[in-house]
Amino acid sequence: FGAFFMNIKRVIIDNSSFVTNGWGGSYRSAQGSAIYVTSAPVTARNTKFVANSIKHPASGGTVSLVNASGGSAFTNCLWLANGNNWYGAFGNGGHSGALFVNLSSSADKVDLDHCTFAYNIEGSKDNYEKGVQQYPAPAGLYIYQGSAKVRNSIFWGNSISSDNTAAADVYLHSNGSADIDYTLFGGLGKDYINSYSGGRMVLGDHIVVGDPNFVTRPE
Repeated sequence: FGAFFMNIKRVIIDNSSFVTNGWGGSYRSAQGSAIYVTSAPVTARNTKFVANSIKHPASGGTVSLVNASGGSAFTNCLWLANGNNWYGAFGNGGHSGALFVNLSSSADKVDLDHCTFAYNIEGSKDNYEKGVQQYPAPAGLYIYQGSAKVRNSIFWGNSISSDNTAAADVYLHSNGSADIDYTLFGGLGKDYINSYSGGRMVLGDHIVVGDPNFVTRPE
């Protein structure tokens, strides 16, 4: 995989690219194809996470932010065309997503400003298979525990497997919360943003639903 940070006062990542990293763990062991961070707040600016992939995810997808990593901030960062899957197919998986957040407490925070999550895919479903719980997860932002403040960002073209009961763009677990405003989505239904029982989603008055027009359409 790309990078691993643990027990550091603060990790600073500027003007970087994490591209085509992968982790093919065995039976729900892989955690973070581009970056895995535990107990280390991150400041990331102008950084791209592109075409990273993970198989057999445990608790972590493309970027995994866990434990005492509260106070992290991502500014002008891009998550593009990353994939998380299970059993080597676009089927089912563990807790993952383009950005997976599981902080020490529900009060710990992560900030995202001017970030884009586009065309990421997630294979995951919520059922028992061979006596093992298979967990749903989004293709974009997953707050398992902690709080996210999202501003001036774009979620577009993210996809999840048909059996996935999470959402394509943003999903909150019971100890997760999100305050989102000045942000564009392709839609606001449960296929796009959703939460498990107890999750707290607050959408501001300046949410935009539409096409970000990444590519200019022909006349």
